[in-house]
Amino acid sequence: MKKYLYCFAILCLLFGFNCRPTTFSISANSTLEYTIKLEPGLKNHAFVIELRMTGDGDGTTEFNLPYEWGPAQNLDQYIEILEVQNAKIENQTAQLLTLKHGPLEPIKVKYRLLSNPVYPIENPDKAFHPIIQDDFFQMYGNSLFVYPNDLNKKGRSVKVDWENFPEDWKIHNSYGSNERSQSFRWRDSLWLESIFVGGDYRINKIMVEEDPIYVATRGDWSFTDEDYSDLLKKVITQQRYFWNDYDFEYFTVTLAPFQEDENYVSYQGSGLRNSFALNATPNTKLDNFEYLFSHELMHEWIGLQIKTADPEEQRFWFSEGFTDYFTFINMRECGLLDEKGYIEKMNEVIKEHYRSPVREAPNEAIAQQFFSDYNNYGKLAYRRGCIFAMFVDWKIREDSNEKFTLKNAMQDFLKVCRSGKQRLTDDLFLMTINKYLKEPIDPFFEKYIQQGELVKLEDWMLGKKTIVENKKTPVFEIGFDEEATMEVRKIIGLKNDSNAYRAGIRNGQAIKGTSYYRGRTDMEVTLHVEVDGEIKKIAYMPVGFSEEMIPQFVIQ
Repeated sequence: MKKYLYCFAILCLLFGFNCRPTTFSISANSTLEYTIKLEPGLKNHAFVIELRMTGDGDGTTEFNLPYEWGPAQNLDQYIEILEVQNAKIENQTAQLLTLKHGPLEPIKVKYRLLSNPVYPIENPDKAFHPIIQDDFFQMYGNSLFVYPNDLNKKGRSVKVDWENFPEDWKIHNSYGSNERSQSFRWRDSLWLESIFVGGDYRINKIMVEEDPIYVATRGDWSFTDEDYSDLLKKVITQQRYFWNDYDFEYFTVTLAPFQEDENYVSYQGSGLRNSFALNATPNTKLDNFEYLFSHELMHEWIGLQIKTADPEEQRFWFSEGFTDYFTFINMRECGLLDEKGYIEKMNEVIKEHYRSPVREAPNEAIAQQFFSDYNNYGKLAYRRGCIFAMFVDWKIREDSNEKFTLKNAMQDFLKVCRSGKQRLTDDLFLMTINKYLKEPIDPFFEKYIQQGELVKLEDWMLGKKTIVENKKTPVFEIGFDEEATMEVRKIIGLKNDSNAYRAGIRNGQAIKGTSYYRGRTDMEVTLHVEVDGEIKKIAYMPVGFSEEMIPQFVIQ
């Protein structure tokens, strides 16, 4: 930048231009330098953070403040601006800080990051809020950093120094392990979708091909760190083989306990930049993570590298449904599912899809109500997309005499989209798929995805040994309004003809603990409910029966 401005000034002198450089709005592209310190005066439950950078050339720099990310809302409650140097605060809202300063002036913003005060946390959503305790911290980049709001227009080099932390603490995050001084680059604000942890974590390094994966774990679990790492290695090795993609210099998975209640099983994971962050109750079993890892880590490709065009809600059938389909396929390929288990997974998707009251809603309805009515329209996107992926895969295999599969088209999408210059549109999807077919897939896409008609299931869709039979099948039935009940922790919408009612569950009972495997009709639901002031354990099988015949795949 300096060389450019110098040459421009020489040209002005030579040709007699009327030069007034200070009237131009020069946008700085300086490094963002963060210094993060524990604040001992608050018993280590706060950070003091300094951001140093060069202000914009027009004398005004705007900063985004942590506000919301995922289920975390009102993150501004944890941020206190302490002081600014070489600048004045022109305006501050919950989401934006505007500073006035001299053009290209070095400025500093000092702020305090407070912790969510309660740990262990009671609400799983609070895991997305900053957590700072005496022996560890966990937070996401979206709640940690104040940053210039032009980050989406241009990347920034970033430097982070961790100071005043105990020497025996591990400092670990999406950009490095045990580095107290870090340098990396954010290409845009999506790079803030990252995890930062520190404290009494145990770091285990595993290798996939020649690439390291760092597993950061704290707390006591029903499984060993080695078994946990082995599961991760199995899933990641298979997925990278599937995509033929080994371009990963660094990747980490973090695991920390929350909601320490023996009567309640809960876990949630987030796929992030170079990382995957997981929180769970300590009584969670290792096999609970098999689908979670397989699905969420698949988003490294379907979602992060193969991005869909806006509005992305129009293509959740791909970003979630196709992810689920290849989740099951890769679980089978790496031995987490045998052939029978794989077919059972697909049959479960089909059963749930046929039982949905909105099963034939058009794609436009999914786009409009995915978040507002997730239990119906959100899950519809997963199931419809998964079944359509199975259909397309079958068509490709049939037309090519097994020479090609949908995997080939997915790798084509990756090649086109991974540069970030192109996103997956409906036209790109159809054009790519049609290369592998004798007849265009377009009419089926319009009928099954856009209009929402049920896919006609055929023999051999799941392999040459599978046929379709219509069955009156047992279905998962928890017996009450699951979403509403879990939100208020009281039984709502109890069904009087359900096993839950027969076992003694009643409307209004307060839930003190739950343990069940959603979708599994062969595993008991265990509820701890309050009855007449006492906690009572009630267990039952979550089985109901569909009143209609549902197509299911069976092995001949």
